[in-house]
Amino acid sequence: MADVLRSPPPIEKPWSQVDAFGDEVANEYWSRVRYYDLGLPDELSQLLEVCRNLHDAGRTGLALELLALSSGAHSSQPEFAEAAAAYLEQWVEHIGRDAGHTQRIQYRITTLFEALDEHRDHLGAGRVAVLEWQYHSFLRRGARLSSPNLYREMERNPDLFVQLVELAFKPASVSRDEQPPLTESQRQMALNAHHVLSGWPKSRFAPSLDEARELGVDPLDAWIDRTRDKLAAIDRADIGDQMIGTALASSPSDADGDWPSEAVRNLLDRLDSDEVDQGLLVAIRNQRGVTSRGMTDGGEQERELAERYRADSRRFQQWPRTAAIFTSLAQSYEHEAGVHDRDAEAWHRGL
Repeated sequence: MADVLRSPPPIEKPWSQVDAFGDEVANEYWSRVRYYDLGLPDELSQLLEVCRNLHDAGRTGLALELLALSSGAHSSQPEFAEAAAAYLEQWVEHIGRDAGHTQRIQYRITTLFEALDEHRDHLGAGRVAVLEWQYHSFLRRGARLSSPNLYREMERNPDLFVQLVELAFKPASVSRDEQPPLTESQRQMALNAHHVLSGWPKSRFAPSLDEARELGVDPLDAWIDRTRDKLAAIDRADIGDQMIGTALASSPSDADGDWPSEAVRNLLDRLDSDEVDQGLLVAIRNQRGVTSRGMTDGGEQERELAERYRADSRRFQQWPRTAAIFTSLAQSYEHEAGVHDRDAEAWHRGL
């Protein structure tokens, strides 16, 4: 009977009829049914009922798939987001256990996090941020959303930033040979922390931004100073400074369009840190992304960038650290342009 009920129509909504055949048939049905046997229930109440039964049968992963497939119709409802959060919290321990299943539903799960972000006030932004951290290995591959609540929490909480640096990097005074081997769980946490930190420039958040998305001098200085004090206390001052520079790459422009803002330019001169400058420089370069060119184009793209950065350097001469960063960027792209020019010339000559 369970196999009959698993068959596609003409039996309409077979999942609504299984209880009539007793517990044995119902248990068998929910333990074996596939999502294309179920169809997508029209009503949210029906969808949540199906998901509850799947969860009770130990199939929380399938419940998440159904929710993701139904998100277009129901994600505006708080009850939908509550169910998604609850099942994600329970399923997190299965990440990585079943590689095939994890890979299959990975891209669908990102749609659930869009619903969680939409309902963050109802669910609690802290709760959503924890889930974004736990599932960051999924979210960082998505094009539409990447842990906004986690970055929002880092934006206002320097202690969280410090914790991630501590997870991602060993103490400066500990050599690789002296460091105890990491467990698989520790290794995954370190990898996630590194991805969160290096991915900050791609977000719309920045250290100490206020609700109006503006960067104040005093809040920025307070965030940076607290962070650096705590990083020094855990023997991660230099790498921490690099990550601070990376984070500053996501800071907003001034009202006149100048970037980085005057608050950041003044901060760079005050800190006088090669590591902060290097972190910012590398983050700016990485924001360029992948490029394409014809075989004979040479380094024209890079020359345009170099000219732009030379102009930035001249405009910011009053701030030596900022000017030096843009000079270094210009020099690196001038060198890269020469490499592409030589490649194009070699192609012309048939080499």
